[in-house]
Amino acid sequence: MGQKIECQACGASSFIKHKNKSLLECEYCGAMTAFNENSIDAVIVSGHQKPVNLVFLLVIIPVLVIVLMVVFWFVFQNIRKHTTMEAYETEKPLEVIETTTLVQTPTRPVITGKERTSPSSISIETFNESELLTIQSQVSGVTTNGGKYWILGVKNSSNQRLSRPGVMLSLFNQEGQRIEEQGGWSLREVLKPEEQTAVLLFLSELPADAVEQQLKPFASKPSQLGLKQVEVTVANYSVTTKNKTLEIVGDVINEQNFKVKYVRVMAVAYDADGKPIGIGNAFSTDKDLESGQNSGFKVKVGTFLQGEPVTWGISALGRH
Repeated sequence: MGQKIECQACGASSFIKHKNKSLLECEYCGAMTAFNENSIDAVIVSGHQKPVNLVFLLVIIPVLVIVLMVVFWFVFQNIRKHTTMEAYETEKPLEVIETTTLVQTPTRPVITGKERTSPSSISIETFNESELLTIQSQVSGVTTNGGKYWILGVKNSSNQRLSRPGVMLSLFNQEGQRIEEQGGWSLREVLKPEEQTAVLLFLSELPADAVEQQLKPFASKPSQLGLKQVEVTVANYSVTTKNKTLEIVGDVINEQNFKVKYVRVMAVAYDADGKPIGIGNAFSTDKDLESGQNSGFKVKVGTFLQGEPVTWGISALGRH
Protein backbone atom coordinates (compact mmCIF):
# COMPACT_ATOMS: atom_id res chain seq x y z
CA MET A 1 0.00 0.00 0.00
CA GLY A 2 1.32 3.45 -0.83
CA GLN A 3 1.95 5.74 2.03
CA LYS A 4 0.63 9.32 2.28
CA ILE A 5 3.25 11.86 3.21
CA GLU A 6 2.28 15.27 4.46
CA CYS A 7 4.50 18.31 4.66
CA GLN A 8 5.39 18.96 8.26
CA ALA A 9 5.50 22.74 7.56
CA CYS A 10 2.19 23.41 5.81
CA GLY A 11 0.36 20.05 5.72
CA ALA A 12 0.30 19.76 1.94
CA SER A 13 0.77 16.37 0.30
CA SER A 14 2.14 17.46 -3.06
CA PHE A 15 5.91 17.06 -3.44
CA ILE A 16 8.61 17.31 -6.05
CA LYS A 17 11.49 14.88 -5.93
CA HIS A 18 14.74 16.55 -5.09
CA LYS A 19 17.92 15.63 -6.92
CA ASN A 20 18.82 14.00 -3.67
CA LYS A 21 16.42 11.07 -3.85
CA SER A 22 16.14 10.90 -0.09
CA LEU A 23 14.51 14.34 -0.01
CA LEU A 24 11.18 15.68 -1.19
CA GLU A 25 10.41 19.39 -1.82
CA CYS A 26 6.92 20.73 -0.98
CA GLU A 27 5.32 22.43 -3.97
CA TYR A 28 3.57 24.97 -1.75
CA CYS A 29 6.03 26.13 0.88
CA GLY A 30 9.32 24.69 -0.38
CA ALA A 31 10.05 22.75 2.81
CA MET A 32 12.45 19.84 2.42
CA THR A 33 11.26 16.51 3.86
CA ALA A 34 13.35 13.37 4.34
CA PHE A 35 11.75 10.30 2.77
CA ASN A 36 12.46 6.68 3.65
CA GLU A 37 10.73 4.10 1.47
CA ASN A 38 10.93 1.52 4.27
CA SER A 39 9.23 3.78 6.79
CA ILE A 40 5.91 5.59 6.87
CA ASP A 41 7.45 8.35 8.95
CA ALA A 42 8.45 11.55 7.22
CA VAL A 43 10.73 13.88 9.06
CA ILE A 44 11.11 17.58 8.16
CA VAL A 45 14.70 18.32 7.37
CA SER A 46 14.60 22.01 6.50
CA GLY A 47 12.16 24.55 5.25
CA HIS A 48 12.06 28.03 3.77
CA GLN A 49 8.51 29.20 4.00
CA LYS A 50 7.31 31.96 1.80
CA PRO A 51 8.07 35.31 3.37
CA VAL A 52 4.50 36.09 4.32
CA ASN A 53 5.50 39.01 6.59
CA LEU A 54 7.69 40.59 3.90
CA VAL A 55 4.91 40.41 1.33
CA PHE A 56 2.55 42.06 3.81
CA LEU A 57 4.99 44.91 4.41
CA LEU A 58 5.58 45.43 0.69
CA VAL A 59 1.83 45.91 0.26
CA ILE A 60 0.97 47.94 3.35
CA ILE A 61 3.88 50.45 3.23
CA PRO A 62 2.93 52.01 -0.16
CA VAL A 63 -0.68 52.23 1.01
CA LEU A 64 0.37 54.08 4.16
CA VAL A 65 2.56 56.45 2.13
CA ILE A 66 -0.36 57.32 -0.17
CA VAL A 67 -2.68 57.90 2.80
CA LEU A 68 -0.15 60.23 4.48
CA MET A 69 0.34 62.20 1.27
CA VAL A 70 -3.42 62.72 0.96
CA VAL A 71 -3.66 63.84 4.60
CA PHE A 72 -0.76 66.31 4.21
CA TRP A 73 -2.32 67.71 1.02
CA PHE A 74 -5.63 68.43 2.77
CA VAL A 75 -3.81 70.03 5.72
CA PHE A 76 -1.76 72.24 3.37
CA GLN A 77 -4.87 73.36 1.47
CA ASN A 78 -6.60 74.24 4.72
CA ILE A 79 -3.62 76.28 5.95
CA ARG A 80 -3.32 78.16 2.66
CA LYS A 81 -7.05 78.90 2.62
CA HIS A 82 -6.89 80.57 6.03
CA THR A 83 -3.63 82.47 5.47
CA THR A 84 -3.85 86.17 4.64
CA MET A 85 -2.01 87.73 1.77
CA GLU A 86 0.27 89.56 4.19
CA ALA A 87 1.84 86.22 5.03
CA TYR A 88 3.12 85.95 1.45
CA GLU A 89 4.85 89.28 1.37
CA THR A 90 8.07 88.80 -0.53
CA GLU A 91 9.99 91.99 0.14
CA LYS A 92 10.95 91.61 3.81
CA PRO A 93 13.95 93.11 5.59
CA LEU A 94 16.94 90.85 6.03
CA GLU A 95 17.24 91.82 9.68
CA VAL A 96 14.89 93.05 12.37
CA ILE A 97 15.92 96.49 13.63
CA GLU A 98 14.10 98.00 16.58
CA THR A 99 13.05 101.58 15.89
CA THR A 100 11.75 104.36 18.10
CA THR A 101 8.71 106.33 16.98
CA LEU A 102 9.44 110.05 16.99
CA VAL A 103 5.87 111.28 16.66
CA GLN A 104 3.61 111.22 19.73
CA THR A 105 -0.12 110.60 19.46
CA PRO A 106 -2.18 113.70 20.32
CA THR A 107 -5.08 113.53 22.70
CA ARG A 108 -8.25 112.82 20.74
CA PRO A 109 -10.81 115.61 21.14
CA VAL A 110 -14.24 114.85 22.57
CA ILE A 111 -16.79 114.73 19.75
CA THR A 112 -20.34 115.79 20.50
CA GLY A 113 -23.39 114.23 18.92
CA LYS A 114 -23.94 117.21 16.63
CA GLU A 115 -20.50 116.72 15.10
CA ARG A 116 -21.10 113.10 14.16
CA THR A 117 -21.54 112.27 10.50
CA SER A 118 -22.87 109.30 8.59
CA PRO A 119 -20.48 106.43 7.67
CA SER A 120 -20.58 107.44 4.00
CA SER A 121 -19.33 110.99 4.67
CA ILE A 122 -16.74 110.89 7.44
CA SER A 123 -15.44 114.45 7.72
CA ILE A 124 -14.03 114.94 11.23
CA GLU A 125 -10.28 114.68 10.84
CA THR A 126 -7.44 115.32 13.27
CA PHE A 127 -4.01 116.05 11.82
CA ASN A 128 -0.97 115.58 14.01
CA GLU A 129 0.89 118.83 13.39
CA SER A 130 4.20 117.50 14.64
CA GLU A 131 7.47 119.36 14.31
CA LEU A 132 8.91 116.23 12.71
CA LEU A 133 6.52 114.82 10.11
CA THR A 134 3.41 116.72 9.01
CA ILE A 135 0.48 116.02 6.73
CA GLN A 136 0.37 118.69 4.05
CA SER A 137 -2.65 117.52 2.04
CA GLN A 138 -5.08 114.67 1.53
CA VAL A 139 -7.64 113.39 -0.95
CA SER A 140 -9.83 110.32 -0.61
CA GLY A 141 -11.88 108.14 -2.91
CA VAL A 142 -13.72 104.84 -3.28
CA THR A 143 -12.65 101.87 -5.41
CA THR A 144 -14.99 99.94 -7.68
CA ASN A 145 -15.21 97.07 -5.17
CA GLY A 146 -16.26 99.33 -2.29
CA GLY A 147 -12.91 99.96 -0.64
CA LYS A 148 -11.82 103.42 0.47
CA TYR A 149 -8.41 105.03 0.03
CA TRP A 150 -6.54 108.15 1.10
CA ILE A 151 -3.65 109.82 -0.75
CA LEU A 152 -1.71 111.99 1.66
CA GLY A 153 1.13 114.40 1.10
CA VAL A 154 3.57 114.36 4.03
CA LYS A 155 6.62 116.51 4.70
CA ASN A 156 9.71 116.10 6.85
CA SER A 157 9.49 119.36 8.80
CA SER A 158 12.48 118.57 10.98
CA ASN A 159 16.20 119.16 10.48
CA GLN A 160 17.05 115.46 10.56
CA ARG A 161 16.55 112.47 8.29
CA LEU A 162 13.43 110.42 9.01
CA SER A 163 12.99 106.73 8.28
CA ARG A 164 9.85 104.84 7.21
CA PRO A 165 7.45 107.82 7.02
CA GLY A 166 3.80 106.86 7.12
CA VAL A 167 0.31 107.69 8.30
CA MET A 168 -1.94 105.75 10.69
CA LEU A 169 -5.71 105.86 10.27
CA SER A 170 -8.00 105.31 13.27
CA LEU A 171 -11.78 104.99 12.95
CA PHE A 172 -14.26 105.46 15.81
CA ASN A 173 -17.95 104.68 16.21
CA GLN A 174 -20.76 106.86 17.64
CA GLU A 175 -19.72 106.00 21.21
CA GLY A 176 -16.13 107.06 20.58
CA GLN A 177 -14.84 103.47 20.57
CA ARG A 178 -11.89 102.68 18.29
CA ILE A 179 -13.08 100.13 15.69
CA GLU A 180 -10.36 100.16 13.02
CA GLU A 181 -6.62 100.79 12.68
CA GLN A 182 -4.85 100.89 9.32
CA GLY A 183 -1.39 102.14 8.46
CA GLY A 184 0.13 103.27 5.17
CA TRP A 185 3.84 103.71 4.47
CA SER A 186 5.72 105.69 1.86
CA LEU A 187 7.74 103.69 -0.62
CA ARG A 188 10.55 106.16 0.06
CA GLU A 189 12.14 104.72 3.19
CA VAL A 190 14.28 107.75 4.10
CA LEU A 191 12.98 111.31 3.97
CA LYS A 192 15.50 114.19 4.02
CA PRO A 193 14.79 117.47 5.86
CA GLU A 194 12.09 119.52 4.08
CA GLU A 195 11.54 116.66 1.60
CA GLN A 196 7.99 115.63 0.74
CA THR A 197 6.47 112.34 -0.38
CA ALA A 198 3.08 110.72 -0.92
CA VAL A 199 1.51 108.00 1.20
CA LEU A 200 -1.28 105.67 0.07
CA LEU A 201 -3.63 104.38 2.77
CA PHE A 202 -6.23 101.77 1.76
CA LEU A 203 -9.15 100.05 3.50
CA SER A 204 -10.76 97.17 1.61
CA GLU A 205 -13.98 97.59 3.59
CA LEU A 206 -15.16 100.62 5.55
CA PRO A 207 -16.92 99.73 8.85
CA ALA A 208 -20.60 100.64 8.64
CA ASP A 209 -20.64 102.26 12.10
CA ALA A 210 -17.59 104.50 11.56
CA VAL A 211 -18.42 108.18 12.18
CA GLU A 212 -15.04 109.70 13.00
CA GLN A 213 -11.56 109.33 11.57
CA GLN A 214 -8.15 110.34 12.88
CA LEU A 215 -4.99 110.59 10.77
CA LYS A 216 -1.62 110.52 12.52
CA PRO A 217 1.73 110.85 10.72
CA PHE A 218 4.65 108.90 12.13
CA ALA A 219 8.30 108.16 11.40
CA SER A 220 11.30 106.48 12.98
CA LYS A 221 14.94 107.19 13.55
CA PRO A 222 17.11 106.42 10.52
CA SER A 223 18.44 102.86 10.47
CA GLN A 224 20.90 100.89 8.38
CA LEU A 225 17.95 99.20 6.69
CA GLY A 226 16.69 102.51 5.29
CA LEU A 227 20.15 103.60 4.16
CA LYS A 228 20.33 100.65 1.75
CA GLN A 229 17.78 102.32 -0.51
CA VAL A 230 19.40 104.31 -3.33
CA GLU A 231 18.18 106.64 -6.07
CA VAL A 232 17.87 105.45 -9.67
CA THR A 233 17.59 108.05 -12.43
CA VAL A 234 14.39 108.35 -14.48
CA ALA A 235 15.71 109.18 -17.94
CA ASN A 236 12.39 109.85 -19.71
CA TYR A 237 8.71 108.99 -19.65
CA SER A 238 5.40 109.57 -21.43
CA VAL A 239 1.80 109.43 -20.20
CA THR A 240 -1.08 107.93 -22.19
CA THR A 241 -4.69 107.06 -21.35
CA LYS A 242 -6.03 103.55 -21.96
CA ASN A 243 -9.45 102.36 -20.75
CA LYS A 244 -9.70 105.20 -18.21
CA THR A 245 -6.29 104.23 -16.81
CA LEU A 246 -3.18 106.38 -17.11
CA GLU A 247 -0.05 104.54 -18.22
CA ILE A 248 3.38 106.01 -17.60
CA VAL A 249 6.03 104.36 -19.80
CA GLY A 250 9.69 105.29 -19.79
CA ASP A 251 13.31 104.41 -18.99
CA VAL A 252 15.41 104.32 -15.85
CA ILE A 253 19.20 104.20 -15.71
CA ASN A 254 21.51 103.19 -12.89
CA GLU A 255 24.04 106.04 -12.58
CA GLN A 256 25.50 104.61 -9.37
CA ASN A 257 28.94 102.96 -9.49
CA PHE A 258 27.54 99.70 -8.15
CA LYS A 259 24.81 97.19 -8.98
CA VAL A 260 21.25 98.09 -7.91
CA LYS A 261 18.54 95.52 -7.29
CA TYR A 262 14.73 95.57 -7.18
CA VAL A 263 14.24 98.94 -8.89
CA ARG A 264 10.75 100.25 -8.13
CA VAL A 265 9.31 103.20 -10.07
CA MET A 266 6.80 105.46 -8.29
CA ALA A 267 4.37 107.75 -10.10
CA VAL A 268 2.54 110.51 -8.20
CA ALA A 269 -0.06 112.71 -9.89
CA TYR A 270 -0.45 116.31 -8.68
CA ASP A 271 -3.21 118.88 -9.14
CA ALA A 272 -2.72 122.56 -9.96
CA ASP A 273 -1.92 123.35 -6.30
CA GLY A 274 0.81 120.70 -6.14
CA LYS A 275 -1.33 118.36 -4.04
CA PRO A 276 -0.97 114.60 -4.72
CA ILE A 277 -4.20 113.21 -6.11
CA GLY A 278 -3.08 109.89 -7.63
CA ILE A 279 -0.45 107.26 -7.01
CA GLY A 280 0.92 104.06 -8.52
CA ASN A 281 4.11 102.02 -8.59
CA ALA A 282 5.73 99.07 -10.37
CA PHE A 283 9.11 97.38 -10.71
CA SER A 284 11.25 98.18 -13.72
CA THR A 285 11.32 95.56 -16.47
CA ASP A 286 14.82 94.53 -15.42
CA LYS A 287 14.82 94.12 -11.66
CA ASP A 288 18.62 94.22 -11.34
CA LEU A 289 20.68 96.94 -13.02
CA GLU A 290 24.45 97.00 -13.33
CA SER A 291 26.22 100.36 -13.18
CA GLY A 292 25.31 102.31 -16.34
CA GLN A 293 22.57 99.85 -17.35
CA ASN A 294 19.10 101.08 -18.30
CA SER A 295 15.67 99.43 -18.29
CA GLY A 296 12.15 100.19 -19.37
CA PHE A 297 9.15 100.51 -17.03
CA LYS A 298 5.38 100.90 -17.09
CA VAL A 299 3.29 102.18 -14.20
CA LYS A 300 -0.52 102.25 -14.24
CA VAL A 301 -2.48 104.86 -12.28
CA GLY A 302 -6.26 104.60 -12.21
CA THR A 303 -7.49 102.74 -9.16
CA PHE A 304 -6.08 105.33 -6.77
CA LEU A 305 -6.75 108.59 -8.62
CA GLN A 306 -8.94 111.60 -7.80
CA GLY A 307 -9.24 114.25 -10.48
CA GLU A 308 -7.24 115.17 -13.56
CA PRO A 309 -3.44 115.31 -13.07
CA VAL A 310 -1.69 118.54 -13.97
CA THR A 311 1.88 117.45 -13.27
CA TRP A 312 3.63 114.20 -12.46
CA GLY A 313 6.39 113.21 -10.09
CA ILE A 314 8.22 110.11 -11.36
CA SER A 315 11.01 108.67 -9.22
CA ALA A 316 12.79 105.35 -8.89
CA LEU A 317 14.46 103.63 -5.93
CA GLY A 318 16.51 100.46 -5.73
CA ARG A 319 18.50 98.50 -3.16
CA HIS A 320 22.26 98.32 -2.88
